[in-house]
Amino acid sequence: MFFTSVGFQANFKVLKTGGVALLIFLLCVVVLIVAQNSLAIFLAKVLGVSPYVGLCTGSIPMVGGHGTAGAFGMVLQDLGLESALTLCTASATFGLVILISRGRN
Repeated sequence: MFFTSVGFQANFKVLKTGGVALLIFLLCVVVLIVAQNSLAIFLAKVLGVSPYVGLCTGSIPMVGGHGTAGAFGMVLQDLGLESALTLCTASATFGLVILISRGRN
C-alpha cells in the first residue's frame, strides 16, 4: 500500500523546495541512466546479441527493480525478444544478490 501512494504528495510546490540540489541530482540520475543503457547496448552489439538484451541488463532492472523489470520485460517481448521477461527478472535478482553479498563484507 505504501508504494502505491508514494507519488500522491508529489507536486511542483514540493519539488521547488528541493531547489538547485534536486535539479543537480535529477540531472546526474538522467545522465547515469543514459550512460548505463548506452554501455549496455554497446556491449550487446560487441557480443553479437540483440540491443534489447543490453536493455534487459542495463538500467531497467538495476534502477527499477523487479517491478520495472516485469513491466518492461513484457514490452521487450512484444518487440521480439522472446525471453525478455525472464532476462530482466534474472538481472534484477542478480543485482539484489550482488548488493546483499557486498553488504556482508
